[in-house]
Amino acid sequence: MSTLNVSNITDGTTTVGTSYVVNGSAKAWVNFNQSSSVGINHSFNVSSWTDGSTGRATTNLTNAMAASEQPCSASATTLSSGSTNYSNGAYMDAASAIKFERESASGSAHDTNNVSVLANGDLA
Repeated sequence: MSTLNVSNITDGTTTVGTSYVVNGSAKAWVNFNQSSSVGINHSFNVSSWTDGSTGRATTNLTNAMAASEQPCSASATTLSSGSTNYSNGAYMDAASAIKFERESASGSAHDTNNVSVLANGDLA
């Protein structure tokens, strides 16, 4: 294996330090369908995901993070008409998995057909 050490990367117009690329890029992301045809649509550094109870899922990472307290975010939409307000959340309680939760304003859990989850931070 070869190692390339550089301080900056440029496209000919804009130059950015490699530390921003290494430290500022998402280390894992996934888009999946949780409701009917359970499956991953697109992903990076994700080996699989597990459907938990209603409104809950776990994304399993191919390469673990350095620790479990990494910044995560999630978004989800239901591709149907309706006016229910939902909140989405993502968190890590293990260095190799991201948890996703979706609830309505009344507190009841709901599956959805378009979930996106990502994690930033340090890989192990």
